[in-house]
Amino acid sequence: MKTIDDVPLIIRREIEALVLAPIIHAFEKEVGKERAHEIVQEIISDLAHQAGESWGKRVERNEMPDFVEHLLPIFSKDALDFEVKEVSVDDTRWDVTRCKYAEMYKKYGLEDLGYILSCSRDGSLFEGFNQDLRFTRDHTIMEGDDYCDFCIEKKKD
Repeated sequence: MKTIDDVPLIIRREIEALVLAPIIHAFEKEVGKERAHEIVQEIISDLAHQAGESWGKRVERNEMPDFVEHLLPIFSKDALDFEVKEVSVDDTRWDVTRCKYAEMYKKYGLEDLGYILSCSRDGSLFEGFNQDLRFTRDHTIMEGDDYCDFCIEKKKD
């Protein structure tokens, strides 16, 4: 192993969760659960945006088909079962049908933090990757749905 990028993302999220959960729970006692989660959410979003920018610079192009080709395999490796519904320059959609991230948070009793620490990154990550993209999702396995629906659209002028 040479860099952190050699560590599967699911393992990185597991390590982060085990370190951050006690810290977040301590902050919840000090500033309240809602405020603690807002602070963590802001930090996680900033980190995800930075990661998206970094990935956007690493690939030759940063359009939606490029994301699906280069980054989706990295983010899903050993962690997600998914079905790509549509890939075009203007609209890309896929459904996640199994999420080992959700399974991992549940295993540790951290369902309350799973969305904040993992799912909430997605929108900021895509925006960092290409600020002309808009991300929407109405369902997540983490929140009890049967699937996660990912939709990335090119912003209309």
